[in-house]
Amino acid sequence: MASRIPHTYDALFHKWGELSKIPPAFLRALDWNESRFKQDIQAHDPKTGQPISSAIGWGQILKGTLGDFNKATGGDFTMKDMEEPDKNLHVGTWLLTKIVAEYLKNTKLKENWNDPNWAGLVAMGYGAGWSAQYGVARIVHDLQMAGVPDDQITLDRVVHEAQVLSPNLPTNVQRIYNPAWKMQNIGTAASPKWHWVSTGKPDTGYMSDPAILAHEKQIVADYIAGLQPDGMDLEPVEIAPDEKPAAVNYASITEGVIVAVLSAAVLAIATAVAGAGRKGKAAA
Repeated sequence: MASRIPHTYDALFHKWGELSKIPPAFLRALDWNESRFKQDIQAHDPKTGQPISSAIGWGQILKGTLGDFNKATGGDFTMKDMEEPDKNLHVGTWLLTKIVAEYLKNTKLKENWNDPNWAGLVAMGYGAGWSAQYGVARIVHDLQMAGVPDDQITLDRVVHEAQVLSPNLPTNVQRIYNPAWKMQNIGTAASPKWHWVSTGKPDTGYMSDPAILAHEKQIVADYIAGLQPDGMDLEPVEIAPDEKPAAVNYASITEGVIVAVLSAAVLAIATAVAGAGRKGKAAA
């Protein structure tokens, strides 16, 4: 199954893959699903047209993430800089290495980019929270302490546990899992001020939102599909200037298709990803 993602920017993905030890195919799949490679794209409410978060660029870098990056690295990147793919990938891969390091430090997971479950948990951490306090690392740790085998710690299992965990968290952190909370700009378009507000929706758990789960699964499916041609660049595909990210409809990707993808790609996975493993833990 060929990758549906343009290989136009593979040079950048290989550059940052080499520097971060994150597979280029994963970076490509992640950024494609986050932004369709639109440099200045920002999440907007389809009804009002207003921004719904500070996230911007290929990897949808948040203002808080950029602040953490600058503090940790001594950098001076601005949010405007995040419209540049190279700088956006710099910050995005820095975050991914932190996520991997957190999983290796606070869970018994082994870094294995051949394993779709590992890739899915990294994607979920990137998109929905990764920390050992309230993120994916906490849920994985709790499952492992309860005796759940690693091969059963899947995205679906993490989503279920997040739903169970949410009501037992302090009110001020329930929003991490709970779609009853969302970010809203209480400032102006020129000077945004983001604040958590209640939407009044049922407490179903943020990570159990079907759109969030579908998004992370689509990243994994594209990652696996992209492994086979990785290193064999396809003809560049032009991206229409007015193209916008489409809503992911993971329901259309049947379980049988995923199994077929994994079966067809298994030999390519072993070859293409063999050199992508991390040699030691990423620096926090």
